[in-house]
Amino acid sequence: HGKTLKISRLFPSWLLGHVPDLRMITASYGAVLAKRNSRFVRNVIDSDRYREFFPRVRLSADTAAANEWDVDEYGGGMMAVGVGTGVTGHGARLIIIDDPIKSRAEAESEVYRDRLYDWYTDDLLTRLEEPGGAIIVMQTRWHQADLAGWLLSDEHAHEWTVLNLPALAGDDDPLAREPGAALWPDGAEVAEWAAWARWRGRFWPRC
Repeated sequence: HGKTLKISRLFPSWLLGHVPDLRMITASYGAVLAKRNSRFVRNVIDSDRYREFFPRVRLSADTAAANEWDVDEYGGGMMAVGVGTGVTGHGARLIIIDDPIKSRAEAESEVYRDRLYDWYTDDLLTRLEEPGGAIIVMQTRWHQADLAGWLLSDEHAHEWTVLNLPALAGDDDPLAREPGAALWPDGAEVAEWAAWARWRGRFWPRC
């Protein structure tokens, strides 16, 4: 329902307009998706419309590839990587992880989940610059022990702010929707979502 567009594409564009020296890493389950998001941000920043609002932010001619580009003069920019990709030598004050798991098959694989945890801990997390660095993780919840579940079960769980926007609202909805209201009423049949929620609840009652 638009999380990639809002968080992985529009938000970095807006943020660089205000903080042009910001270094970012965007990561996804595959390099293709991460590169696609990075290209979108780059093209927005390179547009005439963007410069009407942020005239001081311009792309560097030296580094303007879709998967790695810089902001001229200020030093900000973005690097796009897939899960498992090395990021040595590239620091960032903002890391955006958008769907680190591609499918249920990957989520059900303990081998893949362990590889994801190791990459996050040993590679990606070491690139976060402190103080003031931030990480955004957004994903479809495929498994209780996926990356989000793992992060919220360790000793640093209290450091995360959780925003849970289910397709159908429950009690205490963060958007103040009535229980059962759809997140995107025009995009899906509410009855179909309700049937899916009932089916999932039989097999995954804790989520």
